[in-house]
Amino acid sequence: MRVKQKVLVGIVTMGLFGAMQAASAQSAGTIRSLPQQGAWSVTPEFGAELSDNGSFISSGSFRQSATGTLWGSTINAAVTLSTAARDFKDVYKDAYSLGASFNYGLNEATEVFGRVRYTEAKAKEFNALTANATVTWGGATISANGTAQGKLSDYSSWGLEVGSRYFFSTKDAFKPYVSPSLGFTQVDKINLEYVRFNGTNLFSSPIRMYKSSWAYNLGVTVGFRYDLSKTTAIGVETGYRYQDKLKADDTDLGSYGANRSGKRGYIPLTVGVNIAF
Repeated sequence: MRVKQKVLVGIVTMGLFGAMQAASAQSAGTIRSLPQQGAWSVTPEFGAELSDNGSFISSGSFRQSATGTLWGSTINAAVTLSTAARDFKDVYKDAYSLGASFNYGLNEATEVFGRVRYTEAKAKEFNALTANATVTWGGATISANGTAQGKLSDYSSWGLEVGSRYFFSTKDAFKPYVSPSLGFTQVDKINLEYVRFNGTNLFSSPIRMYKSSWAYNLGVTVGFRYDLSKTTAIGVETGYRYQDKLKADDTDLGSYGANRSGKRGYIPLTVGVNIAF
């Protein structure tokens, strides 16, 4: 496990342990309104990122042709390689995230926060490349096509964002809220690990797709907190987040065009434990 994953696992573990201690130490009937003006709280959280869309791989095509003479007749051969546009969900399984939100109360209905989050998704095989070959010779035309399977490297990112939460209820234990946010995400480089046709690798080494990139992200989420004690609350959050395109790596692909996107749009589903200081 990477160091950054270990750090976040430690944050969440300590947070959950502290939440259980606080919940057991406080009277369940003693409810205080969260947030409080001038007070800090931390929310270790984990969740899934569902229904990913957005063009993660762009459509692209490449055509190569040649003309010659065979047995006294002119022969023309052309090969077209093409890639269809693919959403994030077409090339990756559901992503999972782990992180923490550090919150500061402006008043009993509003707080601002900074969040750190690690996200990971496992790659899955997809139809990566379609080849269409056409040969014209002696007045006859022959066409053939085939599809090769491919797989990207696993997705991992490290994000920082800021935002605010506005709570609609401040006197009851159940507190719904709305939350806009804006931030940046550092995404590790992404390669096309292999392209296979009938079990045979078409390339001897991975093809570079996207460089390690910083991309901006923004979102609007809704959720709630439910007070367990004077200092502890549990919460659930969902909504929509958008993450902008990644930086193309043209070292291997040149101007083929399949790596001109890297965008994501997804629905987060996050569970957290809020601990007030």
